[in-house]
Amino acid sequence: MIIKENKYHNYLLFASVLLILIPPALISGPFLPDLFIVLVSLIFLFILNKHDQLSVLKSNFFRLFIIFCDILNWFSNNFDTSLDCI
Repeated sequence: MIIKENKYHNYLLFASVLLILIPPALISGPFLPDLFIVLVSLIFLFILNKHDQLSVLKSNFFRLFIIFCDILNWFSNNFDTSLDCI
C-alpha cells in the first residue's frame, strides 16, 4: 500500500514542532514563544490560502471569537490601571 504524502506535510510538521517547543522556549523570555506563535499563524494562513478556504475567516463564529479575544485583551491591559484608584 502506497501512502501519498500531503503537499503541506512538511509545513504541518514544522508547525507542530514549533507548538511543542513553546513551553521550553518560555525559559528564554518572551521573544521565542511569540516568534513561534507568529510562524504557526503564518503557516496556518498560508495553508488556508492555498486550499482556497479563507472563507472560514469570514464566518460569524470567527468574528465573535476575535471580538471576545479583543475584549479579554482590553480588560487585561486595563486591569492594573483600574486597581490604582483603590
